[in-house]
Amino acid sequence: LRYEVQWGNLNVGEVEASWAFSENTYEMAGNSRAVGVSYKVSKYRGSSNVKGQIRNGLYEPVKIEITGAYKGQERNATVNWSANGGQISTVRHPALDLQKVQALDNTVIKGSIDPFTAILRALNSIKQTGSCNSIHKIYDGLRTAELVFYNLGRSLLSGDRPSAYTGDVLKCGLTSKPTGGHQLKSRWNKKKRYIEDNIIFIAEVKPGFFLPVRMEIKTFLGKLTARLVMTDLSINVSY
Repeated sequence: LRYEVQWGNLNVGEVEASWAFSENTYEMAGNSRAVGVSYKVSKYRGSSNVKGQIRNGLYEPVKIEITGAYKGQERNATVNWSANGGQISTVRHPALDLQKVQALDNTVIKGSIDPFTAILRALNSIKQTGSCNSIHKIYDGLRTAELVFYNLGRSLLSGDRPSAYTGDVLKCGLTSKPTGGHQLKSRWNKKKRYIEDNIIFIAEVKPGFFLPVRMEIKTFLGKLTARLVMTDLSINVSY
C-alpha cells in the first residue's frame, strides 16, 4: 500500500505499508517520510514493524518496533505483548522527558493494542457490521491514546487525482484522545476535538478486503489529504 499526502496541491508526505497474513498470524512493515518543503522544515522520517496473531477472528498484537526522526532528534521503541495479552513490556530510547511530555504509566498502557492492530480491528468490524463505530486503546511505545471511530454513512467518492479511488465508500469520523506521552505544550491539547476533524473513507477494494482509500485531516494550517495510490495496489491471497 502507498499513500500520498498533500496539502492542497503540494506533496508533503508519503506512507508505505506491506502486509502479510497467514491463517493465524499477520505482519506489517511500514515507512513514512516528509517530502518537499515539508521535509526541509521537519526532516521527518519513520518506520514501523508489527507482528500479531489471529485468535478466534480477533487480531491480537505480539510486537511493534518503531523508529523515527524529527528535526534531527531520533527516537525508537519496542513493545512486546505476552501470549495472553496480560503483560506489556517496553524498551525505548531515549527515555521520556517528563519536562516535555505527559507521563506514561501502567494504568493507561494496560489493555492497549498497537495502532496498526487497531486499524485491522476497525476494518474487520466494518466488514462484519457495515458500521464504523468502534473504540480502541492504542500504545506504540511512546504514546497512548483512545481512538473512537464514528459511522457517518455511505458516500460516493470521486477520484480527484488520476491514481485516486473512485466509487462507493463508507465515511468514518475519527477522534483521538491523548492519554500519555504527548507533548505538554502542544497546541492540540487546547483544541476541542470534533468528529469531522478527521474523516476516513473506507472502500471494499476487492471482495472481502476493506481499506482506507482517503483520509482528510484538519490542521491549524489547513486540510491534509492522504490518498491511496490505486495504481500501486497489490493484493495477493496466499492461504
